Amino acid sequence: SALDVAFLIDSSADVSYSSLRHFKVGTKHSYKQFTVGSQFTRVGMMQYGDEPHTEFDLNTFQQKNGSQVFEAISNVTQIGGESGPYAAILQVLRRSLTAQYGSRENVSQIIIFVTDGGVVDDSEESQTILNELRFSGALVYTIGVGRMVSRPQLRMIASRPASHHVTTIASYSELSATKSQIIDRICRHLHPKAPSVLIDLQFLIHTSIPEHEGGDIDTTRFLATMTNVFTAAFVKQVVDSFFIGIHYTRVSIIVYSGTCSLEFSFEEYLRKGELLEYINNMTSFVQDEPANAGFALNFTLKHILNSLRVDAQPVVVHLTDSGSTDDVTRIGNEFRALKIPVFSIGIGSGIDQVELSSIATSSQNVMIVNSDITLLPSQASELVTRISRAAKTECENIELDVQFLLDGSTSINSANFAKVKDWVKSLTSTFEIGYYTTRVGINQYSDHPNVEFTMADYFTKTSILGAIDDIVYKKGRTSIGEAINFTRVNSFTPAAGARSFVKKVLLVMTDGVSQDSIQEASALMHNIFQLLSKVGVGEVSLPQLQTIASDPDTKYVYKVSNFDAINSIRGSLVTKICGEGRKRNRIPEMDLVVLLDSSIGARDNAFGNTKKFLKELASSFAVGPYNSLFSVIQFDNSTNINFNLLQHNSSLTLVQAIADLSPEYDVAGEPPCLLGSALTEVREQLLNNNFGPRPNVPKVVLVITASNSMDDLTYPATELMHDGTMLFSICVGIKVNRTQIQKIVTAPYSSFFYSVSHFRELPKIEKSLSRGICAAIAPECRMRAVDVIFLIDGSSSVTNADFTAVKLLMVNLTDSFDIGPEGARVGLVQYGNEPTVEFDLRDFDNREDLRESIMSLEHCTGNTFTAKAIKFVTNYAFSTERGGRPNVLKVALLITDGRAQDYRNIRSEAEQAHTEGIKIFGIGVGEAQLSELEDMSSLPTSQHTMFVQNYQDIEKLRSRLVHRICQGKRC
Repeated sequence: SALDVAFLIDSSADVSYSSLRHFKVGTKHSYKQFTVGSQFTRVGMMQYGDEPHTEFDLNTFQQKNGSQVFEAISNVTQIGGESGPYAAILQVLRRSLTAQYGSRENVSQIIIFVTDGGVVDDSEESQTILNELRFSGALVYTIGVGRMVSRPQLRMIASRPASHHVTTIASYSELSATKSQIIDRICRHLHPKAPSVLIDLQFLIHTSIPEHEGGDIDTTRFLATMTNVFTAAFVKQVVDSFFIGIHYTRVSIIVYSGTCSLEFSFEEYLRKGELLEYINNMTSFVQDEPANAGFALNFTLKHILNSLRVDAQPVVVHLTDSGSTDDVTRIGNEFRALKIPVFSIGIGSGIDQVELSSIATSSQNVMIVNSDITLLPSQASELVTRISRAAKTECENIELDVQFLLDGSTSINSANFAKVKDWVKSLTSTFEIGYYTTRVGINQYSDHPNVEFTMADYFTKTSILGAIDDIVYKKGRTSIGEAINFTRVNSFTPAAGARSFVKKVLLVMTDGVSQDSIQEASALMHNIFQLLSKVGVGEVSLPQLQTIASDPDTKYVYKVSNFDAINSIRGSLVTKICGEGRKRNRIPEMDLVVLLDSSIGARDNAFGNTKKFLKELASSFAVGPYNSLFSVIQFDNSTNINFNLLQHNSSLTLVQAIADLSPEYDVAGEPPCLLGSALTEVREQLLNNNFGPRPNVPKVVLVITASNSMDDLTYPATELMHDGTMLFSICVGIKVNRTQIQKIVTAPYSSFFYSVSHFRELPKIEKSLSRGICAAIAPECRMRAVDVIFLIDGSSSVTNADFTAVKLLMVNLTDSFDIGPEGARVGLVQYGNEPTVEFDLRDFDNREDLRESIMSLEHCTGNTFTAKAIKFVTNYAFSTERGGRPNVLKVALLITDGRAQDYRNIRSEAEQAHTEGIKIFGIGVGEAQLSELEDMSSLPTSQHTMFVQNYQDIEKLRSRLVHRICQGKRC
């Protein structure tokens, strides 16, 4: 595999000469276990005592021959002094694991840390370095030697789970064996796991024997002489990365030269052991014929189309060492049109790279192996990663809190519990695991429930899959009710990693009937879950499944006959779960200024990744004068306004403006980063009408930086926030001082501060950030009591399509409130010639029934007597008999599209309403008269009068209305 491995070695005075000698032997032994090369594993070494010292970097030795490395290791001398690991950790992060010293993008970074002393102190600087280590994304293995080490301290430095990443040994003489075990763990846990969709994996292998002109076999060609060794090893490593089975991934192999042969179909080998054994013993199909790749690809496509499974993604892996004698362009286009990923792997010097590009579905799907054919198997890991990327699912970057509740009762037995763990691993592989994306926790229950791990424990897919492997089967009775209550109380709390406003999913798996009561526990659980799904296996109680699951239970209850069939429901379950996570944020109204560190332009594709992220962020909000407006300002030692808030009033033009951005950074010399000055400039612009800020609209500043600021941040940030501006920040990479930035964002910083290790990871936080912004700028409507009357014009000038648009606006507005007796109450009056009560404030105490009533509303038609309608609302609609409450904010939302027949009475009737404490919003459409709207609206009229050109645009007013209502005070 391609890895960047940095050894960090304690060489303080406590380490004896004999220990150092054992360390050298162990490190040489470790080095031999890697395939070292510029395209494969790179190794670096640093030791530390009082100060860190680099022995060699990742790009110092990039050849397979280890003699130079062994010499360098032999020449290592002890530094001595006190053990000071934190400066060394910082040096590894800021030097060893950087591109300048040989570290690579998209390659796993490994730190192997060896010490025989204490490693943790409580200083703020040490904690900052530990945070930087965690944010770096490096996988950290710690080895403690001797009696003076503290395993809890090693756990603080190591990655999770500790059982895989922390090792303690008695002496350095055990180091060789220990490092071998750690390297085995690295290879096992970094070896790609099953992709997140069902795969039908089709290998197409060219195996002809070419000849020289004299008729002799050309033994220099790879596939003629080495198929059984290296192709088999390569295919086996790829196959071993997947869950194999009828409900998982299936594999088929076709070999070709002038003709084709189906070695085996997708249906033949559905157990991994049998499949790998067949591949290992496979006899090459060889003929002295030209390579007809076009013909073979046609044969392959027909085979795939005849074997398709529902929800399965076909993937083709094509291997060849020569060009094709027939055309491949047409069939390559067919695969692209059908969206079937084709990977084309060329081996040796006889390949045609243009032809490979015609076969592969994209340039990223072309892989080249040079003349050193023995390296082909080492490409398996990269291929699996690319297959996973090509077979993306709807769960990518979805933000969810997912909790599994697994039955560990005696009736399941150990073999079936192992199948359950494989199923959970397969589901987990579906999600984009991360701090800002999907979090996963697992509880197991039998007689009593217990926590296996919480959503706060692991933030990488590798660590979660390892933790699932470590789960020990409990045995005992089936007590589902107690387990559900335990999960509700203990697993969906901030301490356990649950997040506010994030969709919550509970998956309960059982194979039997609960021996305790589940009704009350299930009812309480439904109050906090967006999706509660129950999976039953074997002889389970269907009524119990239906009681536990969310409504409708037909959608969220799954029952399968046995544990072998449990993965058959995976596709449907994933679709439902990720559909919950995909639901978009509400549409906010805000002025958002992006303050962008322009020095990122110097980093590889960093600016491109940043623009991609900003386009996705902008696309998640409605853009326009009643919704969100955006500005981008770049900064280094000065600021440059790319565009202000006035320049782009639509998503289309905004996204294009972001696409057209270019970095202001001067590559000739990196200027100092002056974020404090930039914040001062932003504050001045937000007070400048020419920049486009809107009064009474929430202001948000988003700082994206990868550099340490050289000036004061506290004062300008404080001044911005005193103005009411909310300050968010994204820190990228390891050079930025996160502690410095955390202190200046809006409190609490956990809701306003984001951090990623690389710019390519920015898309992972988009949903979390957009949700966080919405939560920050949306008033606490869901905790507020308010009485709202919709007063809608149902006159003949309103068409049926217009009336439907008004109904949709009302439904979407009510979604922003907590409907209920103690929360928001909603009534509706429609008027034409006369006002008509469609329903009163007292009629609905839940959102679902209210929505249904609004959408079933019929259009009354007639003239437009607006003043009469206002009078009716004042005298009757808010009365206690109809559900109105004293000392609660009263809001009337009046929507009209024309001149009122009784316009002379509007002002007087509206003034009477205002006297009664009713806040009126006048909303005009099309031919509505602005003077009438201002006469009816509460003061100040600029905040309560709104207008759009047509009913199709009325939805754009939603966020402003919600914001104004939630801001409102009782009149």
